[in-house]
Amino acid sequence: FPSHDSVPIRVKVKDWLMLFHSGSELLARDKEMTGEAFRVFHYVMSHVDYENKLLITQAGVKEALEMKQPHVSRAFKLLVKKEILIEGKKFGTNKIYYLNPYFGWKGSARKLKQQLQEQAESKIGQSHQNEVDPSSSSKSESQAA
Repeated sequence: FPSHDSVPIRVKVKDWLMLFHSGSELLARDKEMTGEAFRVFHYVMSHVDYENKLLITQAGVKEALEMKQPHVSRAFKLLVKKEILIEGKKFGTNKIYYLNPYFGWKGSARKLKQQLQEQAESKIGQSHQNEVDPSSSSKSESQAA
C-alpha cells in the first residue's frame, strides 16, 4: 500500500461490466434459458457500452457466434420477453437494445440508481394502474381474442 505521503496511482480500467448476483441467479434458475440463449446473452454482455446500450446487431451476433439467424432471433425474443434486454428505438433498420440494469451495469453509480428507480416506478405505475382499473387488462385481452 502506498503511504499517505505518496500520490495515488490512478489506473484506467477498460472493458468492464458490473454484474449482479440476483440477476445471475434468476438466469441460472430459469428453465426457459436454453444454451443458445445463454450463448447470445454472454456475447451481448461482452458488448455492453456506457449506460447499458448494446452496440451489436443480430446479424453481428449470428456471424460472431456462427449461429443460424432463426436461433439468434429466438434468443433475442426470449431475452426481451424475460426483460433481460430492453428494446429501444430503431436506428435505421436495426433495433437498439439495452441491458436491463438489474442484470448488469456499465456507467456511473448515480446513473445506475436513477435507472433502477425509473424502472421501479414504471413497474409500480403499471401494477397500480391494473389495480385501480382491472378492466384495462381484460379489455386488451378481449380485443386480442
